[in-house]
Amino acid sequence: MSQNKGFTLIEIIVVIAIIGILATVVLFSASAARIKGKVGAIKTQMSEMYSQSQIFYAGNLHYGTANSNTSPSTYRLDCVSGGSFNVTSTEFSSLFSSRASNASAPGLYDILQKVYESGATQSVVCRTARDEVSYENFATSWLVAAVLPGGGVYCVDSTGRASDKNLAGTLYTDISSAVGSTTRNQTLSQTPAKCL
Repeated sequence: MSQNKGFTLIEIIVVIAIIGILATVVLFSASAARIKGKVGAIKTQMSEMYSQSQIFYAGNLHYGTANSNTSPSTYRLDCVSGGSFNVTSTEFSSLFSSRASNASAPGLYDILQKVYESGATQSVVCRTARDEVSYENFATSWLVAAVLPGGGVYCVDSTGRASDKNLAGTLYTDISSAVGSTTRNQTLSQTPAKCL
Protein backbone atom coordinates (compact mmCIF):
# COMPACT_ATOMS: atom_id res chain seq x y z
CA MET A 1 0.00 0.00 0.00
CA SER A 2 1.30 3.41 -0.89
CA GLN A 3 0.73 6.37 1.38
CA ASN A 4 0.36 9.95 0.16
CA LYS A 5 3.07 12.06 1.69
CA GLY A 6 1.95 15.63 2.16
CA PHE A 7 0.77 18.21 4.63
CA THR A 8 -2.52 17.98 6.41
CA LEU A 9 -4.95 20.85 6.35
CA ILE A 10 -4.29 21.58 10.05
CA GLU A 11 -0.53 21.82 9.45
CA ILE A 12 -1.06 24.30 6.62
CA ILE A 13 -3.42 26.44 8.74
CA VAL A 14 -0.91 26.48 11.63
CA VAL A 15 1.92 27.61 9.30
CA ILE A 16 -0.26 30.37 7.79
CA ALA A 17 -1.24 31.55 11.29
CA ILE A 18 2.41 31.72 12.38
CA ILE A 19 3.37 33.68 9.26
CA GLY A 20 0.47 36.08 9.91
CA ILE A 21 1.56 36.68 13.50
CA LEU A 22 5.18 37.30 12.44
CA ALA A 23 4.07 39.72 9.70
CA THR A 24 1.95 41.67 12.20
CA VAL A 25 4.87 41.99 14.62
CA VAL A 26 7.20 43.21 11.85
CA LEU A 27 4.68 45.76 10.54
CA PHE A 28 3.99 47.08 14.04
CA SER A 29 7.71 47.45 14.73
CA ALA A 30 8.28 49.23 11.41
CA SER A 31 5.41 51.62 12.11
CA ALA A 32 6.75 52.44 15.58
CA ALA A 33 10.22 53.02 14.14
CA ARG A 34 8.79 55.36 11.49
CA ILE A 35 7.01 57.43 14.14
CA LYS A 36 10.16 57.52 16.28
CA GLY A 37 12.13 58.74 13.26
CA LYS A 38 9.61 61.53 12.58
CA VAL A 39 9.67 62.63 16.22
CA GLY A 40 13.47 62.67 16.21
CA ALA A 41 13.55 64.77 13.03
CA ILE A 42 11.01 67.25 14.42
CA LYS A 43 12.91 67.65 17.70
CA THR A 44 16.20 68.19 15.87
CA GLN A 45 14.70 70.78 13.53
CA MET A 46 12.95 72.62 16.35
CA SER A 47 16.15 72.67 18.40
CA GLU A 48 17.80 74.52 15.47
CA MET A 49 15.29 77.35 15.87
CA TYR A 50 17.11 78.93 18.80
CA SER A 51 20.37 79.32 16.84
CA GLN A 52 18.52 80.67 13.80
CA SER A 53 16.55 83.12 15.97
CA GLN A 54 19.82 84.47 17.42
CA ILE A 55 21.05 85.24 13.89
CA PHE A 56 17.75 87.05 13.28
CA TYR A 57 18.12 88.92 16.58
CA ALA A 58 21.73 89.95 15.83
CA GLY A 59 20.59 91.58 12.60
CA ASN A 60 17.47 93.26 13.99
CA LEU A 61 17.89 93.61 17.79
CA HIS A 62 14.41 92.10 18.23
CA TYR A 63 12.43 88.96 17.31
CA GLY A 64 10.19 90.59 14.73
CA THR A 65 6.91 92.33 15.33
CA ALA A 66 4.75 91.52 18.31
CA ASN A 67 1.69 91.90 16.04
CA SER A 68 -0.55 93.78 18.43
CA ASN A 69 -1.36 97.43 18.96
CA THR A 70 -1.73 97.09 22.71
CA SER A 71 1.09 97.21 25.20
CA PRO A 72 2.24 94.95 26.75
CA SER A 73 1.30 92.27 24.24
CA THR A 74 1.49 88.55 23.73
CA TYR A 75 0.47 86.85 20.51
CA ARG A 76 -0.30 83.20 19.89
CA LEU A 77 -0.92 81.99 16.36
CA ASP A 78 -1.33 78.56 14.85
CA CYS A 79 1.50 78.01 12.33
CA VAL A 80 -0.06 74.64 11.52
CA SER A 81 -3.75 74.12 12.05
CA GLY A 82 -6.22 71.65 10.58
CA GLY A 83 -3.44 70.00 8.59
CA SER A 84 -2.46 73.25 6.83
CA PHE A 85 0.84 75.12 6.98
CA ASN A 86 -0.16 78.78 7.10
CA VAL A 87 2.81 80.97 8.08
CA THR A 88 2.33 83.14 5.00
CA SER A 89 -0.27 85.31 6.74
CA THR A 90 0.66 88.92 7.52
CA GLU A 91 -0.43 88.26 11.12
CA PHE A 92 2.80 86.37 11.76
CA SER A 93 5.90 87.98 13.18
CA SER A 94 8.63 88.41 10.60
CA LEU A 95 10.70 85.98 12.73
CA PHE A 96 8.31 83.19 11.66
CA SER A 97 7.43 84.34 8.14
CA SER A 98 10.92 85.29 6.91
CA ARG A 99 12.95 82.71 4.98
CA ALA A 100 16.48 81.75 6.05
CA SER A 101 17.73 83.01 2.65
CA ASN A 102 16.57 86.55 3.52
CA ALA A 103 19.97 88.17 4.13
CA SER A 104 18.59 91.05 6.20
CA ALA A 105 16.33 88.92 8.41
CA PRO A 106 16.93 85.15 8.19
CA GLY A 107 13.89 83.83 10.02
CA LEU A 108 12.37 80.50 11.01
CA TYR A 109 10.01 79.93 8.07
CA ASP A 110 12.14 77.22 6.44
CA ILE A 111 12.59 75.31 9.70
CA LEU A 112 8.86 75.54 10.45
CA GLN A 113 8.12 74.15 7.01
CA LYS A 114 10.52 71.22 7.62
CA VAL A 115 8.85 70.55 10.97
CA TYR A 116 5.47 70.42 9.20
CA GLU A 117 6.80 68.17 6.41
CA SER A 118 8.39 65.82 9.00
CA GLY A 119 4.98 65.03 10.46
CA ALA A 120 3.94 67.83 12.84
CA THR A 121 0.73 68.32 10.88
CA GLN A 122 -1.77 68.35 13.76
CA SER A 123 -0.87 71.59 15.53
CA VAL A 124 2.11 73.94 15.77
CA VAL A 125 1.82 77.15 17.79
CA CYS A 126 4.06 80.16 17.13
CA ARG A 127 4.00 82.95 19.71
CA THR A 128 5.83 86.24 20.18
CA ALA A 129 5.65 88.69 23.07
CA ARG A 130 7.11 91.99 24.16
CA ASP A 131 7.74 93.13 27.69
CA GLU A 132 6.04 96.09 29.35
CA VAL A 133 9.14 98.25 29.07
CA SER A 134 9.24 98.00 25.27
CA TYR A 135 6.41 100.11 23.88
CA GLU A 136 7.51 99.62 20.31
CA ASN A 137 5.83 96.87 18.34
CA PHE A 138 8.83 94.51 18.52
CA ALA A 139 8.94 91.12 20.17
CA THR A 140 11.41 90.47 22.98
CA SER A 141 10.62 86.74 23.28
CA TRP A 142 9.17 83.88 21.23
CA LEU A 143 8.20 80.22 21.43
CA VAL A 144 7.17 77.40 19.11
CA ALA A 145 5.33 74.29 20.35
CA ALA A 146 4.35 71.31 18.19
CA VAL A 147 2.15 68.29 18.77
CA LEU A 148 4.32 65.27 17.92
CA PRO A 149 3.24 62.26 15.84
CA GLY A 150 2.22 59.53 18.25
CA GLY A 151 1.46 62.02 21.05
CA GLY A 152 3.20 64.52 23.24
CA VAL A 153 4.37 68.09 22.61
CA TYR A 154 7.81 69.60 22.00
CA CYS A 155 8.46 73.25 22.84
CA VAL A 156 11.38 75.61 22.10
CA ASP A 157 11.75 79.27 23.08
CA SER A 158 13.98 82.34 22.96
CA THR A 159 15.75 81.37 26.20
CA GLY A 160 17.27 78.34 24.43
CA ARG A 161 15.00 75.85 26.17
CA ALA A 162 13.94 72.89 24.02
CA SER A 163 12.02 70.11 25.76
CA ASP A 164 9.04 67.78 25.83
CA LYS A 165 8.73 68.29 29.61
CA ASN A 166 7.91 71.22 31.87
CA LEU A 167 10.36 72.51 34.48
CA ALA A 168 8.97 70.01 37.02
CA GLY A 169 9.84 67.14 34.66
CA THR A 170 6.27 66.27 33.64
CA LEU A 171 5.69 65.45 29.97
CA TYR A 172 3.59 67.95 28.03
CA THR A 173 0.29 66.34 27.12
CA ASP A 174 -1.15 69.06 24.86
CA ILE A 175 -0.33 72.53 23.54
CA SER A 176 -1.87 74.24 26.58
CA SER A 177 0.39 72.33 28.97
CA ALA A 178 3.41 73.66 27.03
CA VAL A 179 2.43 77.28 26.31
CA GLY A 180 -0.40 78.13 28.70
CA SER A 181 -3.63 79.69 27.54
CA THR A 182 -4.99 78.66 24.17
CA THR A 183 -6.50 82.10 23.55
CA ARG A 184 -5.53 83.30 20.09
CA ASN A 185 -4.83 86.90 21.10
CA GLN A 186 -3.82 87.77 24.63
CA THR A 187 -2.72 90.85 26.52
CA LEU A 188 -0.73 89.77 29.54
CA SER A 189 1.34 91.95 31.86
CA GLN A 190 5.05 91.28 31.58
CA THR A 191 4.53 87.71 30.35
CA PRO A 192 7.31 86.58 28.03
CA ALA A 193 6.64 83.93 25.43
CA LYS A 194 8.36 80.87 26.89
CA CYS A 195 7.76 77.18 27.36
CA LEU A 196 6.17 76.36 30.74
